[in-house]
Amino acid sequence: MTAAIRALPISYPRVDRRACSTTGPIFLSAGGAAAGCTPESGPAVADSLPGGRSALDEHPSDRAAVTRRVGVMPKAARYDDVAGFYAAGWSDDVDDPASVRLLDLLGPLARRRVLDLACGHGRISRALARRGAAVVGVDLSSALIEKARAAERETPLGIRYVHADATDPGPLDATECGGVSDGASSGVDGIAGAADPGGVGLFDAVVCAFGLSDIDDLEGAVATVARTLRPGGVFACSILHPCFPGGQGVSGSWPGDARYHAEGWWRADGDRSTLRRQVGANHRTLATYVNTLRRHGLWLDAMDEPKPAQEWAATRPDAARFPVFLVMRCVLR
Repeated sequence: MTAAIRALPISYPRVDRRACSTTGPIFLSAGGAAAGCTPESGPAVADSLPGGRSALDEHPSDRAAVTRRVGVMPKAARYDDVAGFYAAGWSDDVDDPASVRLLDLLGPLARRRVLDLACGHGRISRALARRGAAVVGVDLSSALIEKARAAERETPLGIRYVHADATDPGPLDATECGGVSDGASSGVDGIAGAADPGGVGLFDAVVCAFGLSDIDDLEGAVATVARTLRPGGVFACSILHPCFPGGQGVSGSWPGDARYHAEGWWRADGDRSTLRRQVGANHRTLATYVNTLRRHGLWLDAMDEPKPAQEWAATRPDAARFPVFLVMRCVLR
């Protein structure tokens, strides 16, 4: 996992998958987070060099910088402990630049089946439903899913919320992906069952608002997207721009004392990066994102780099000089 907030939107997290989901700003002054992650091992470093070596092997100082921040990964959804902080910071207004563009890229939504991957407390799910979509929201954070279900009980929009790991191909009957969730289901379910026995996905579109960097298993999450989409279906996502270097008090996409090519999970240390200081994030290069999508048949169809809100930029002029958000739309071939 997005809109007007107490402290200006900037990036949102979204699902917690094996790392997980999230739908909120990636660095705010008082915003929130969404799902959490559940990494079992250390940082996921891309093996991009011959012989299975990674970019960190070529630059030991980068490895030290990333390792210093990683420490021991939490065993439960990272966003469970900050669910209240996140939900309080992100209202159902979706007028922030990244969310506006994300929804624009989806096009008309009436009568379309949409999976909100890393739905967090359901902010984007509700925006989709209000535009006429039949929505299923999935997140690893039980605390955020419960908030989403509570909102659905209070104001029914026909959204089904599922507590699940987006990277887990476990069974989930297709009927679980329909209907309204009133909080009846419990435990962590798989979502592979969203596809019929023939492997043809049930969804016309999958959305992930600022959740991919919270998911440690990117390959698994993208595989889920491809598995649950119908042929020709659309995947739209927003992330903190992989090339964003940060600014005064605002952490960039990667550690300030490391290199852009040093991929891995880390905790931000910028004073204004309050969310990522608590839950961390995975840095990956732009090439890693695009190539992973392509491996799963998701071809980049449109891309945008929305400027941050003027209010945010006015108080962070050095950071606002760089691309802050990246929004992409892919088509499953």
